[in-house]
Order: sequence, then structure tokens, then C-alpha cells
Amino acid sequence: MCKLFLSFEYPNSKKLLKEFLKKANKEHLEYGYGIGWYNGSWKTYKCNCFHMTDSNNKKLIKDIDSKTIIGHIRNIYHENMTPEQINDELKMTNVHPFQYKEYLFMHHGDIFLEYNNDLNNYQLNQNNKEFKNIIKKIFENISPEFKKQIKGNTDSEIIFYLLLSIQKVLKQNHDEKNAIINSFHILSRMFDDYGISNSSNIIFTNNNYMVIAKIYKNNSTKILKNPKFYFDISNGILISNHKLVDEMNIFEKNTLCIIDMNTKNIEGYKL
Repeated sequence: MCKLFLSFEYPNSKKLLKEFLKKANKEHLEYGYGIGWYNGSWKTYKCNCFHMTDSNNKKLIKDIDSKTIIGHIRNIYHENMTPEQINDELKMTNVHPFQYKEYLFMHHGDIFLEYNNDLNNYQLNQNNKEFKNIIKKIFENISPEFKKQIKGNTDSEIIFYLLLSIQKVLKQNHDEKNAIINSFHILSRMFDDYGISNSSNIIFTNNNYMVIAKIYKNNSTKILKNPKFYFDISNGILISNHKLVDEMNIFEKNTLCIIDMNTKNIEGYKL
């Protein structure tokens, strides 16, 4: 599965980012990677290549002047795919982070549907009629301005623009922070209503707030994996699928953490 990294005002951010990339190297995650860093506004770099062979990698990290860094390394279910399907997945439009104006989104995980006596993931089964019918219903909840922003073929983009669409409606009666928090609750309930199982780790951010969410909802009769996600908040915030320092603990499932980028205040919520 994909890997996520976040450092917010955490010591040795760039050193830990390098360690994150190094650990992912051992798993041969070679299907694209992206890095975002905040210094008054978000800057991003993406490459649909293996991060350890990217000639820009070392200079990119060296030149980052920020202790607020996010990173994503992409994996796909390549064992069951043809070379043509893999090439289609390798398009830059599928590489994280996804960005719309000041909003950035990174996703590690999958959405699933149970049918034909199996739990089927979106990446391999999005063209099946069962998934098409459900995705059609989800798209009815995505604002037209956001639908046209979806360029790739990942469930990640769908989740991102669904969240933005929900927030657009909520902001009519809520402040920005509560609109963001409530959008995750609504998304989770919506997937439950559609019978979608969701095992996802998410980083969602703009210039004011940063959200880390771990969603685990099994709406099937099958076993659903719950990938490990670690955090430490002893000195800033460090998040990763890899245990990068001894102080990191397991991030609880169905938990949301929101950070005020200006005050650096941290709040936690159950989903």
C-alpha cells in the first residue's frame, strides 16, 4: 500500500523525510511520489517515478526551507495488472498530493465493495457495474466545479473533491474549521449508507488547517485490513506509516486530528 509522511514543527523534519523515503525503498514502492512543504503557502513536487532514482530528489529536499512537510509514496496492485494497466496507473494525474487552489490531499488506503462473494477494491474493479453504480451515486454529491478537476482514475481524487463539495455547502452555515471537521463525518456516513468499506489514512490541508484522519469502516462480511499508522505529538507532530522514532504510537482508527496552522493548536475527534 501507499505510504504517508507528515511533519509539523517537528525537529529534524528533513532528516526524517529522508528516513521515510529510505524505508519505503525496501518495499520497492516505485509508482510515483510527491512532497509538499509550507512556508506561508504550499509548494509541491511530484514525479511519476521511483523516488530513489529521481535525479531531483537530493537537491529538492536540501532546498526545502520548512518544518512543515508532507510526503506520499504510491503503490498499486501491480501483481494482478497487465503492463498496459500499469502504464495507465503511472500517469502523473494519479500521483499525490492532489491540489486545488490552496487545498492539498494525500491518501493511503482503499475503498471496497462486497459482491460476487468477495471484497473488491476500487483500483482493480472500478469498471465493474457494481462499482460504477455506486460511484455514480457519489458523483451526484460532487459539485460541478470539482467534478471537472478530477483528471486521474483513483478513489483518492473522488474522496478529495467529495470533501471539498461537502465543505462548500457547510461553509454557508459553519466556520471553516467546523466545516472541515463535519465534512469528514458526513463522508464517512455517506460511504456507510452506500455499503462502501473504507480503510483510509488521509492528510488534508490548506493554509489555515491541517487534518490527519484514519478511517476504518468495514461494511462487509469479509476481513478488512487496518494498515498501521504512527504518530508522535511530544514536540510538534510526526505522522508516518513507518515508525520513524521510538516515541511514535499507533494512530487509533476512526480518529481525526486537526491542527490550526496559525495558532498551532491541536484537537482530536472521533469519526
